[in-house]
Amino acid sequence: MLPRHAPLAVAEQFALLAALHPGRIDLGVGRGPGTGPATARALRRADAHDFPQAVTELQAFLGEREWSPGHPYGTIRTVPGPVVPPPLWILGSSTYGARLAAAAGLRSAFAHHFGGGDAEHALRLYRDTFRPSAARDRPRTLITVTVVAADTAAEARRHAPPRNSSGRGSPGGCRTRCCPPTRRRPGSTAPPARSAPRPSSVTRSRSGRSWAG
Repeated sequence: MLPRHAPLAVAEQFALLAALHPGRIDLGVGRGPGTGPATARALRRADAHDFPQAVTELQAFLGEREWSPGHPYGTIRTVPGPVVPPPLWILGSSTYGARLAAAAGLRSAFAHHFGGGDAEHALRLYRDTFRPSAARDRPRTLITVTVVAADTAAEARRHAPPRNSSGRGSPGGCRTRCCPPTRRRPGSTAPPARSAPRPSSVTRSRSGRSWAG
């Protein structure tokens, strides 16, 4: 959600984390606002169309690339510094993020848990078009999925959110509450649970985007 934050502020916050915990911090940025237009305006942040420029500025503030000659931000020094910058990932749920990460020579993470886009196509596109950079000489990828774990598969299914409920209403800025798992009174009989798949005790759902077990 880089459009909600100033690149310099993000660079300094993560430079501090990297200084406190060397080698343990990664930084992932995406262009999604994570909210509705009204909240985005209230935050006084940039439009998502400025995302590539914001990523370039973030890289420069982190010391991963040089400012162009005469750039107005070229005299700014990130505090604390100098530190080894945290690995920078581009987060996306479409080919847009994959193309940007490949062109900039950055790592690419695909938000598979959102349920949209084609992860295989996006990651193949990223690998095929990757351009080595000062930050990275070869492509690196990951995908995200939703996982709910519990002592038993039946208990995990009980805690798993309803399909497509995650983030419901967020594009318009309207949030709705997710219903909590049904609680049973002491001594009550639990409804018969569906048998877990064998040999695995993990239940797969949402077309391979989430697991409960």
